[in-house]
Amino acid sequence: MAGFKTGLKKLPPTRQIERELTMLASVYRSLKKDEMYLYVAVKDDFSQVPDELLRVFGAPQFSLQLNLAKRDKLSRVEIEEVRSKLKNEGYFLQMPPVIHQNRADGQSTRSSGADKRKK
Repeated sequence: MAGFKTGLKKLPPTRQIERELTMLASVYRSLKKDEMYLYVAVKDDFSQVPDELLRVFGAPQFSLQLNLAKRDKLSRVEIEEVRSKLKNEGYFLQMPPVIHQNRADGQSTRSSGADKRKK
């Protein structure tokens, strides 16, 4: 098979291609508000987050980093909304799920904003 050519050339990746394949989001949890998360485009850069929001959120505790370009969905929020907010505002705030009281049996149920959009 020596000398066999497919006609395809392997091109070195450019920075533009790498940028399109990568959209990192650093995710922080709030120590003040249970199940509240703050996504920022650059790890430890809160310069785009309003001061009042940071005051209410409390000291952000780093949780994880996600590549949003390689995901189709997130568990409790719409991924396109997260991508758009990060691109346009530099941050995204994920609110805690809403707890509804089930009047028939007195049990609480949780729902997220994504649950409402599926109906």
